[in-house]
Order: sequence, then C-alpha cells, then structure tokens
Amino acid sequence: MIYGVYMKIRSYKNKDRKDLEEICISTGLNGELKQYFEDEDLFTKLWLSAYLDGQPENVFVVDYDGKIIGYLVSCFGNYKKYLIRFTLRWYCLLLWRYLTGHYKNTKFVKWCLFKSWRELPKIPKNSAHFHFNLMEGYRNKRLGIELIKKFEQKCKEKNINLWYGITFIAPNRRQLKSYIKMGMKLYSKKRCTLFENSYTVCLTKEIL
Repeated sequence: MIYGVYMKIRSYKNKDRKDLEEICISTGLNGELKQYFEDEDLFTKLWLSAYLDGQPENVFVVDYDGKIIGYLVSCFGNYKKYLIRFTLRWYCLLLWRYLTGHYKNTKFVKWCLFKSWRELPKIPKNSAHFHFNLMEGYRNKRLGIELIKKFEQKCKEKNINLWYGITFIAPNRRQLKSYIKMGMKLYSKKRCTLFENSYTVCLTKEIL
C-alpha cells in the first residue's frame, strides 16, 4: 500500500531487522528505555523475537523512500506459546546477567524476571494480537490507521474477527479514555508494579 509519494507499507524482510530493533530501542517503554534498562540489544530480543522469529510473515514495515520509519508486529494463535518458545533463552540470559551483577539499574530486570508474567492481563481466545511503533517525527493518526487496516485485512483472511493489544496505563502516561475513543474496549487489567500507579491492560476491538 502506498502512503504518499515515497511512503509505503510492505511486508517485512530479514534485512529490515536491524532497523526495527533501532526503532524498538528509541520508542521502548514510551521512549524512556535508558531510564529503566541499559541492555538495549537484549531488550529488542525480549520485545521482538516472538514476532520476528515466530511469525515474520505477519510483520509489516513502513518504508519511506528506502528508510524504515515504523513497523507493526502481530501474532496469530497462542501468543504465550510464542513468548515461551522464542524468548525463553533471552530470559535465561537476562537472569544470568542479573545474578552475575551485570546491571546497575535492576528495577526493570527484576520486573521482567519475577513479576511480568503474573502481571500480564487475561487475553481473549480466538483472536489476534499486535503492536506498532513509529519513529518520532513520523507519528500521525492516519499512518497508524493504515497499519491497523493492513493487520485487520490479514485477520479477515484468517477468519478472525477480534484483535487485542496490551499496553501500560498510568496517570502520567497513556490514558485509557484515548483508546476508548478509538473504538477499543477494556477486556481486562492487572496492577503493574513497573511504573507508579499503573496497570497493564488488554484492549479489544471487533473487526467489522
């Protein structure tokens, strides 16, 4: 799909991986990754490997005249299964580095290892999951909508009529009402201890 003169949304290629990892680092944890975690390379493995290694055919990138400025990664099927299969070794590495004193700031590390799984909200069955990121300077509502349209078209091809997204909600971060305005519904939530006064929420939307 062409978006503007030089911009298009296309399928992911293996050569795009480095670009997606760089975007993931710059946008990770609402753009505050360095404040929470110093191991950028391992962060991309934890955040992206379940998608890029598990279901690369369900990944889209935004190509602006040969430069990757954004992406959408998605999962069809049991998301937790893919997390275990494709990220277990990275969690083991994270644990090893934590136990050997590799990290100065350990708050995010401890949360990932000991709390994140318990704070994952309930997710709906027979649905698809995605998240997307856009580089700063290229973020706009229309481009995000176009990415979601591509994802929803793939859902329709697989006879799936419901998708969900998982995100953090906190007073000084994203607000739940902004998602509700987009037509999404709150499916479940759990208290999140990574950020102050925050929740991890699962939001759903039916595909019409």
